[in-house]
Amino acid sequence: MSAGRQSVFLTGFMAVGKSTVGRLLAHRLGVAFFDLDALVEAEANMAVAEIFAREGEASFREREARALKMAIHHGGGVVALGGGALLGDESRVRIVRAHGRLVCLTASIDALVARLGDATLRPLLAGSPDRRAAVAALLRERAALYEDADLAVDTTDRAPERVAEEIATWIASA
Repeated sequence: MSAGRQSVFLTGFMAVGKSTVGRLLAHRLGVAFFDLDALVEAEANMAVAEIFAREGEASFREREARALKMAIHHGGGVVALGGGALLGDESRVRIVRAHGRLVCLTASIDALVARLGDATLRPLLAGSPDRRAAVAALLRERAALYEDADLAVDTTDRAPERVAEEIATWIASA
């Protein structure tokens, strides 16, 4: 990555494609890839849904913040943030801004609902009688955070490779 070796942080709603696009982008750029959810799961030795159930969202967010610091400490690269990783924590936003660029991946509500699959694996949606309404509410809650990104890329009906290519082209042109 040319831009001062800064990291690229991918944000966006759950199931928008952060992990898939992140791996492809890191490979394309020849840098490391970090998936915060995977790092948290490895450190906790349990799935995200289990962490939420046993310890609650606050504990998960603390673990997520530690994973973010670890990824940055190890040189960054491409970092897939959890869908709410930056929500309500200005220090994390400052950390991300100080170490790289923020790219928000978006998708239509219909695409997200279709991609989400088993909602029991998504703690913030589990138990919701109307998944579409729950997704829409969370998107409204996070709108300002997502809109603050340096670049937004819609992943609806687009191959992950094309999305990664668009981000890489944007990085190269900066």
